[in-house]
Amino acid sequence: MPCLDIPLTFFRSLQFQFALGMTAMLALVLLLISLFYLHQKEVQSQQQFTTVLKASSDNIDQLYKTAINYTQNAPRNFENYQRDISLTYKAFSKDLSAISDLHLQLKKLLENNAPLWLFENHVPAMANNYQQLCDQSLANYQTSIGDDKSEPRLEWAAGSLVKDLPMMSEALSKFTREQSVSSQQNLNLLQYAMMWSAFLLLLSLAMGSVWFYMRIIRRTRTIKQACEKVAKGDFGAQINHQAKDELGSLSDAFNLMSSQTHMVSKLINDLHSAQSIEQALKVFWQASKPYLGINWAGFLEVNEFSQKAKLLADNSGITHVHTELDLTSNAFGVQMLAHVKKSKVLVIKDVNQYRISNGNSRFLRDLHRTTLAKNLYVFPLNHHQQWHGAIMVAHPSGELTETQLALLEKTSAWMAQHFSRLMSERITNASSA
Repeated sequence: MPCLDIPLTFFRSLQFQFALGMTAMLALVLLLISLFYLHQKEVQSQQQFTTVLKASSDNIDQLYKTAINYTQNAPRNFENYQRDISLTYKAFSKDLSAISDLHLQLKKLLENNAPLWLFENHVPAMANNYQQLCDQSLANYQTSIGDDKSEPRLEWAAGSLVKDLPMMSEALSKFTREQSVSSQQNLNLLQYAMMWSAFLLLLSLAMGSVWFYMRIIRRTRTIKQACEKVAKGDFGAQINHQAKDELGSLSDAFNLMSSQTHMVSKLINDLHSAQSIEQALKVFWQASKPYLGINWAGFLEVNEFSQKAKLLADNSGITHVHTELDLTSNAFGVQMLAHVKKSKVLVIKDVNQYRISNGNSRFLRDLHRTTLAKNLYVFPLNHHQQWHGAIMVAHPSGELTETQLALLEKTSAWMAQHFSRLMSERITNASSA
């Protein structure tokens, strides 16, 4: 399915895998930082609640002692009553003012800096109950003390406080205990979460190191060793792999370069020792077949004056079927001569269809029957004006790549020198005979 090639290749790429790994580790780092921040926030919140609740409890206890003391030792004459107005009333007002202020602080803490409630608990309900009792106690006190500050009803106010403060103290104690337990549970959970996040981060780093070694370091060493083999003269060395990532592409490029180097070096070394056209073509066939994947190669002599082309050698015995090609009346011959004169490669895709559409050339018919070639390529070998030649190669199924075509075009120039030398020797020997 071609439509899946792009996403699959992208997902297999080292760039995507590296980015995915770094994103996962970055996410773990951010999670660890977030958990640490929440932990510190929870600690700070617990400290603030502890301070406010402890101060509220102390003020309630102090106010309750003052109210009890006044109730048990209420003054019985006018002079003592006047004294209590200046002392007890001030003590009541001071403690209640402090409780009221702490009540407002607690309310702000619950609104603006609420603890991280990760467990189901009754803290909010208990806080609300305590606040209602506190508001109700302050309202009862104001009703009991009266509006006349010069003659406050201290006995009624003290009685109201003695009645309400124990309930406030009990609600505050329950709220304090529940808040402490809930906060400690949250702290424990955050600590466990930080430990697991740190463990996962370390595990990710370890797995990332293993991945980096297996996917990059080890394969880079393999490529380095292959390069050293080529540097020592082992042309044609290949890297075996099945990867579809960037290093896989690099390995493919190396294998292509090594194959090209092996082909060219073999041609350079063996063409010098060739004693005939047949031997030279055999050298070309043996050197190019593994790299090009072709199933046939032949050498054509193109005579512009006689308007004939003759197949002098090939690797399959087609020369015994039909060897000559008319360059004037045959569409394939005309097209081939034009390309040879311009030193341009002639590419024929689907030989059988081309043959049927262009005059049913006998040469192409015999070539197709003998080799079952699908695509045909003609590479000109122009050495001087009096002689033209061409190397023909046939591929059984696919097409030559642009890289393969470019290599053959570049090598055809110096191959022409050797084939020209052999042609000259062939002509000289024929004249002598």
